[in-house]
Parts: sequence; C-alpha cells; structure tokens
Amino acid sequence: MEEGRFMRTWMRKDYLLNTIQDIIGIKTGVLITEDVIFDLTRESKYDQLFGKIKKLDNHEIVTIRGEEFEEIIYVLRIALGNRDDMIAPPLIKWIKEFPEEIDNINKLIEAFSKLVLKQDKKCNFNQEFHEELKREAGTGEIITAAFIFHIVQALDSSITNSFTIEKWDGKIPLRDLFESENLPNKEGEYIDQRFINYLYRQKKDINQIHWRQFEGLVAEFFYRNNYTVYLSSGRNDGGVDVYALKENENTKKPESIIIQCKRYKETNKVEVNVVKALYFDVKDKDVDKALVVTTSYLEPQGKQICDSKKYPINYAEIDKVEKWINEMKSTKNLLYK
Repeated sequence: MEEGRFMRTWMRKDYLLNTIQDIIGIKTGVLITEDVIFDLTRESKYDQLFGKIKKLDNHEIVTIRGEEFEEIIYVLRIALGNRDDMIAPPLIKWIKEFPEEIDNINKLIEAFSKLVLKQDKKCNFNQEFHEELKREAGTGEIITAAFIFHIVQALDSSITNSFTIEKWDGKIPLRDLFESENLPNKEGEYIDQRFINYLYRQKKDINQIHWRQFEGLVAEFFYRNNYTVYLSSGRNDGGVDVYALKENENTKKPESIIIQCKRYKETNKVEVNVVKALYFDVKDKDVDKALVVTTSYLEPQGKQICDSKKYPINYAEIDKVEKWINEMKSTKNLLYK
C-alpha cells in the first residue's frame, strides 16, 4: 500500500479480475467471465486501463487506487443493468448540503448504531425499522426517510460488504443467457429478471441470446401485460412458440393470440413464408390473431401482408422488442417497504 492522498493497491492481474468477479456476483447475482469484464469496460473511462490489463500475464502486477476500484465495480453494475446511475452522494456530502439538520443527523447516526448492534448488525430496512429509528432518534418522518435512503445507498455501493438492495435467488451465469435453453422453474416467470436488466443496457446483444431465452422474454412480456401464457416446449412446437389469452370484457370469449418468435441476426430478415404459414395456424387453431416477434425485421412482402389488414397477423420487430425490454426493466426506487 502507498500512503498519501489516495490509497493505491498493487495486485496480480488474476487476483484483480477474480476479486471483481466475486464482488459483482455478490452485488448483482450475476456471474461474469474475464472477457465480459473487458467487454463491459470498453465504453467507459477505464477502457485504456483494462486494454493494458488484458495484455498482461496473470502473474503481472496491476496498480489501482481504491476509489477507482470502487467506481469500476459500479461501472460494471450499470453495464449489467443492475444500477442506473453512478454512486449516490455519500452521507458526508449530504450533511454539508444541509448543515441545519446536523443535530438531527447526529441523533439518527447514534440511534442507527444502537439499532444495528441490537439486531446483531443485521437490519431489514423496512417500515418497521423506519418507525423504530424515528422513535429512537426523536426525528421527523422526512429526515428519517432521507437518512435511511443515504445509508442504504452507501451500503449498496460499498465493496466492503455483501449488502444489496435486491435479494436474488442465488447467482446465475451471464453465459446462460446466450448458451442455455433452461428457463426459470417458477410459475409466472419465464426469463430471469437479471437477464432482462442486462439486455436493457446491452441491447446490441439481443439478437445473440439463446433462442429459448428469447421465447421466454416474449412470454414474460405478455404475462406482465395480464395475459395467461402458455410457452411451448421449445422443440417440435408446430411453429407456435407462445399462446396468450386475455379476458375480454366485451365478449364472453377471451382474446387469443399465437406467437412465433424469431431470434435472428439483424441482417437475416423473417421470410414472407413464415407470415403466410401463420395465417393457416390462425385458422387451424381458431384463434383471434397471430404475432411474429423478431430480433430482426420482416421482409417487405411479409409486412405488406400484415399491414393489409386482410389477415389477422401483426409483427413486432427489434425496435418494439427493445421497448418491451425497457418496460420490463426492474426499478428499485423504493428502498424499503
């Protein structure tokens, strides 16, 4: 370690990368590879640093300041869709901005310390904790809520603890989004939320994900829009990947949609024959309409068939799929309930 204005750390390249992977796994619930680290830092201000690190042998030494390391972790969390913005202002900065509240903040700090010790250093930042802290400190509703907000943000952004706002069910390898056809084994969940969050930030990767994950993504969107969803087995499904039903207040019969998902590269357009075949599926299965969803685009002839209104077929191309992902991105504005 080096003494001075900033603490500087020296560590081996392999140790640095392993430490980053461990912390990211704890904070996001996502397991990433070294290649993902290099890829996700490429468009950040740490591009050159990691470009140099990538060329080093594993045993070679890397030097980095502590605050840089903490910021790198946060850059990666943002790139993974785990966080939307850079680290929130620390508590000290908040105190400087509101000097008239210094007495109340000191009371809250003292009360917070007592409560943490009483709870054996484990806190559930819920409404009950809020009320208990407010009583212990003798402070008002707004200042107590603001204090908890800053404490939670500080703990969440810190790399020295395992606290996170979300509680994920274990850790999931990011590579599964691209390589695995296994979907969540939970009722009403068709793709892991962490994968949706990633795609929200890395839309360039949408057409590279596994075709089964794409089917899960589409099923998830319709489920969240109050459809009853039936996802096919993924193989030998006769061209129908998702079957969606929604109650219709105007008719006794629910609205029914069959959906075909085409995870194509952008240069590979959906053929017109796919659209024509769907028309026969609509008639054969006696549903209201069909939908083609793709990570690419439809051929012009296919669009003409859909746009003619003569056929009960619609389409969602990559632009619309991106909008769906934006809608499904998790937001954690409420830090406690």
